[in-house]
Amino acid sequence: MPRIRYLKPSFWSDSDIAKLDFVERLCYQGLWNQADKEGRLTDKPAELKVSIFPYDIVDMEAMLNRLSHPKEEGSEPFILRYRIGTKRYIQINTWLEHQKPHHTEKDSTIPSPENGEIILNNIPLPKKELEVEPPAEVIAKPQPTINKSFMILRDKIFKWAVSQYPAFRRKGKDVALKRYEKTVTKMPDILKFKTAFNNYKDSEDFQHGFVLRMSKWFDSWEEYIELKEEKCTICDNRGKFVSDRGYEIICSCIYGQRIKK
Repeated sequence: MPRIRYLKPSFWSDSDIAKLDFVERLCYQGLWNQADKEGRLTDKPAELKVSIFPYDIVDMEAMLNRLSHPKEEGSEPFILRYRIGTKRYIQINTWLEHQKPHHTEKDSTIPSPENGEIILNNIPLPKKELEVEPPAEVIAKPQPTINKSFMILRDKIFKWAVSQYPAFRRKGKDVALKRYEKTVTKMPDILKFKTAFNNYKDSEDFQHGFVLRMSKWFDSWEEYIELKEEKCTICDNRGKFVSDRGYEIICSCIYGQRIKK
């Protein structure tokens, strides 16, 4: 059942909160009312939509995904979405730093995310390993930085991106893979890469067939994480325009070289 929660004045000036859309901020606050004493709740987007936005048309799943994105520089997200068996839950991070549940509230019956499988954009991720300092005699030995589960997921995302890429621009796939493996070294990087690729795939250039060679795009994919397109004032993003002398010209502006046939 909904509970009364605290809302600090600093909420409105928080730099991470400022990056959310206003409806995502309202969704975040709504989750507080639905959360139990430990800041946990059941991850059921349809039911949460009815509880938080009964009179509005919103995409609750998309907002939950946005709130589960890591913040800048890979810091922890606003919420963790996790699964235990067939049930899915949400943990609101830094809960006890900002909330003081009443002492009469019932203890949480939802298991901790430490016992579950973390989920980002509906992709199950392996359990986060405990960061325990190794014994002194082991410190000098090289420690593995990438586990097997991560490598499997990273490979899966690369194959997915390749399958979405136009066949005629897949030259340099081996070079692209090397660049991908060099820059995607931890779980938050996978999420950033997916965001960057989806931004590029939805861009005007990509939609009109003006696609960078695969090796070139993978060499600068980080630039597309927060892609904000500007329309070309000459061709209005149609990709072509006719010069004053009557010649048809392929546009080469915005953020990448156009394909010149």
